[in-house]
Amino acid sequence: KTPKHGAAKIVCGCYGTRHKPLTNCLHCGRIACRHEGYGFCPYCGYEIEKVKIKTGADRKFDKALLHKERLLRYDQEFARRTVVLDDQVSSLLNKKKEWVARGIGDCC
Repeated sequence: KTPKHGAAKIVCGCYGTRHKPLTNCLHCGRIACRHEGYGFCPYCGYEIEKVKIKTGADRKFDKALLHKERLLRYDQEFARRTVVLDDQVSSLLNKKKEWVARGIGDCC
């Protein structure tokens, strides 16, 4: 079976950045947004088909979606979770100030 070939009716060009991404072309990999919809790929001209998920794979698909959402949430919260509290830095700074006050820290 040869894939259908034709011209795209709507060419948005946002690649899923302005509109939500729909799917990608299985021939060239171009990302189609919801505005472009299913139809023919504007880049290669092959038909962008709606992928049907088998019922047996629904559990694995749901698990994969949950895993993706968890990873995206971790990525968003990364800056909040990487705060380092170092108590030794303040004690080292205080010791240096004491040395300078006594004149021991001056070398020149």
